[in-house]
Amino acid sequence: MRFSNFTKEINNNLITIPEWVIDRSENWAVIGNNGSGKTLLGEILSAPEISESVGYISFEKVEALLEEERKKDDTDFMDKLDPGTLVKDYLSDLKGVFDLENIKDRGLKFLSTGELTKVVILKELEKNPDYLVLDEPYDGLDIESQGTLYNFIEELIKSEITLILILNRESDIHPLISHVAFMHNNRLILQGEKDDILNSESFNTIRHFSGNIPETLPGIEKFSNEVEELILFNNVSIAFGETKVLNNISWRVNTKDHYKIIGPNGSGKSTLLKIVSADNHQSYGQDITLFGMKRGTGESIWDIKKHIGLVSSTLQKDYRVSISVLNVILSGYFDTIGLYDIPTPTQISEAKEWIKIIGLYDKKENSFKELSYGEQRVILIIRAMVKHPKILILDEPCLGLDQVNRELILLLLDSIAKKGETTLLYVSHRKEDYIESIKKELYLEPSENGSLAIKKERE
Repeated sequence: MRFSNFTKEINNNLITIPEWVIDRSENWAVIGNNGSGKTLLGEILSAPEISESVGYISFEKVEALLEEERKKDDTDFMDKLDPGTLVKDYLSDLKGVFDLENIKDRGLKFLSTGELTKVVILKELEKNPDYLVLDEPYDGLDIESQGTLYNFIEELIKSEITLILILNRESDIHPLISHVAFMHNNRLILQGEKDDILNSESFNTIRHFSGNIPETLPGIEKFSNEVEELILFNNVSIAFGETKVLNNISWRVNTKDHYKIIGPNGSGKSTLLKIVSADNHQSYGQDITLFGMKRGTGESIWDIKKHIGLVSSTLQKDYRVSISVLNVILSGYFDTIGLYDIPTPTQISEAKEWIKIIGLYDKKENSFKELSYGEQRVILIIRAMVKHPKILILDEPCLGLDQVNRELILLLLDSIAKKGETTLLYVSHRKEDYIESIKKELYLEPSENGSLAIKKERE
């Protein structure tokens, strides 16, 4: 695969590759900050006019499959839940690198992000490609699956497939990767042998975060030290059809009880968070109290949502309205997708201060849709923060973020936890995505009768 003075416009972005030769004996990692053009480069590499034998897996491709399954959902016309395409019907062979035996009879649309990613990787490998482009393959995978994929990538590197990894994290560059390319401002500016690139002064100057979090964050006030019970679950069980997801979960969260919620893909983490955010209808009939309101006693979901900030892949996928970056952040004050209320001058001023902190002030009037996936994720995190909610739900908030933005967001979240009254509920499969203020863990341990909750406390 060879590029020379190559340019191509994709989604109003001009991607430039001055010179780049990918020899079949080499394996590459493409890295760069959010908005640098990495994913667009992946789309170019997988285009038929570049090579007829390229396999391509990305988060966007996984989401497109999920959206296609949702469009074909005939549940409304059936007297039972439409499972859609089953895993065992989607794949020719279930005996791949991942153990899919426990999900083979489930519909694709009912898989977790990590489970669906595994399925899509195996589907692409059925084509026996010469080149395989994996865009952020580790994102959304639990720790065990990350290890499995790591070993699998090693086997791919040793095989006849030429591997190209598109990554935000340098820590995800496999030791056997031979070469690195670096994207910046939609241009491939560095490429060569791995050690030469990673140790170069120009690379390290652009790549690493050296800023400071302001001493005072926008909108933070002096809060009282009163402890409030925010969440109370008593023997809560949730099932989808005959599949039990959560089994007799009892859990209490008070003000400042910051929790990291962990567990394998499919263990019910997202289901648990949907109960807290009033997005799971099975909450009714369960012994659940949120912010002093027992579910099913006449409270509306908006009585609950006004106390909650939320960041998740689902929210990012659903935020499709074409409005400016500034207005997306302002919509966080009103819990709406789109801005339909008139914000106050104070709210506008605070939103602009937040945009300055994350370094995207020059894009505040840009359309949200024009941003890269990572930039969108940063904006949605700020959208969740602006109203300083009683609970901030963070479902894989660092997914898709480069090293600079990841460090920034983790520092911001730690600052929010220390300086305000907001309680963090944080889901992450990455040990390195560490927030100092979080001292408690809720581990969801899968069992045949649904996941059990194991609570731990860190000193």
